[in-house]
Amino acid sequence: MKFAALLAAPLLAGCTEPQAQPTEVFPSICMDEVARENIRAMSIEAVDAAFKGHVQNLFGNWMKDHKGQPARAQNGMRLGIAAYLRAKDDAQKWNPPPC
Repeated sequence: MKFAALLAAPLLAGCTEPQAQPTEVFPSICMDEVARENIRAMSIEAVDAAFKGHVQNLFGNWMKDHKGQPARAQNGMRLGIAAYLRAKDDAQKWNPPPC
């Protein structure tokens, strides 16, 4: 769950600010097709887990503090869904060069 939280934080941070272009270009790591697909699958599983954790956290907060609900939960879901969809799309588009 710690990994999911670490993954979700930067994803959710991007929901409110325009995405900046990277200032440094790092060379892509080459890999074979099996490694690429394994890493892609693990990345998608991590994004799924992070989103599930986000939803659980939203509901936990709602149970602890009903003030401003359901609007607070709806806003959190909107941000979470947007980040989830972007992350899944990015994982599908990721294509490192073959070695």
